[in-house]
Amino acid sequence: MALALRGLRLEGPLSGYILCAAGLYGACVAVGELTVGRFEPIRGAWPEEYGGFALVVGFAALMAHRDVRLARENHILTFRLQHEVDRKTQALQTLLMERRELLGNVIHDVKNPLSAVRSYAELVRRGNIALDGETTAYLDALFERLGVVETRFDQLQDFSRGERGPVFTEKICLNEYLYEFYERNCPDMELSGQDFFLRLPSQRVDIRGDEERLRTALENLCYNAVSFTPEDGLVTLSLSKQGTDAVITVKDTGCGIAEEDVPYVFQRGFTRRGEDGGEGLGLYIVRTTALEHGGDVEVTSELGKGSIFTLRLPLAEPDE
Repeated sequence: MALALRGLRLEGPLSGYILCAAGLYGACVAVGELTVGRFEPIRGAWPEEYGGFALVVGFAALMAHRDVRLARENHILTFRLQHEVDRKTQALQTLLMERRELLGNVIHDVKNPLSAVRSYAELVRRGNIALDGETTAYLDALFERLGVVETRFDQLQDFSRGERGPVFTEKICLNEYLYEFYERNCPDMELSGQDFFLRLPSQRVDIRGDEERLRTALENLCYNAVSFTPEDGLVTLSLSKQGTDAVITVKDTGCGIAEEDVPYVFQRGFTRRGEDGGEGLGLYIVRTTALEHGGDVEVTSELGKGSIFTLRLPLAEPDE
């Protein structure tokens, strides 16, 4: 009876059924006590059993009502949660669109003076100016670097628009590929006083990949390393084979990465460069390239002692 009265306060009108069922059960118990030993039912059940059945039916109705009410409340909460998620998602998409538009505008603005530099250099080349061999070599190197920078800007624009195309893979001997990469980038890497070393294994290491995208990823790793390494520091590019993976490591003796930042360095937009610039795209591009090739990238670092970035790529099949 006490439970029925408490349920009446909590559940409202439906608890009247519980109260009635409890009253009926009490009456059946009283009848059973008053008629004890006087007769035995030929059919049916004892009065207490009828009362118990009525009480069970009442509680079953109460539980069903609670289930319906909880389902309705869950539906309302789900609707509100979905509405909040949609609102937050829309705000995030708007923010990302604004960032992509800003990045696209910045790249566009930078490409204009870059095109002007190419035009002026082309005028010097075609102007029949008597240039010595060394100056001509510098001019050729300038044209080559301008082409590389323009390609990188195009790739950044693809990232800012979310228009990353498919990977066109071919068999690549990483020994030869990394040696060519080292020879091509060593002068620029050592321009600020750092040393750039290359370590290659004696055994051949082959993968299947996109040369241009791998070059972009390696440049991001190496130039990112040199930008955080002091003038007398060292950046080492290494290749090895571990199981079914080709392992490329870029190790530096720079300032290192704070432990709390390590899980986020490959996320798009994450940067600690502050006012020195940086859109947080370099390492994001590295990770994207690794995943596109069926591999992965990771970093270990210690403040004041440098960082080691490890790029793992699946080896090409021997019969390929």
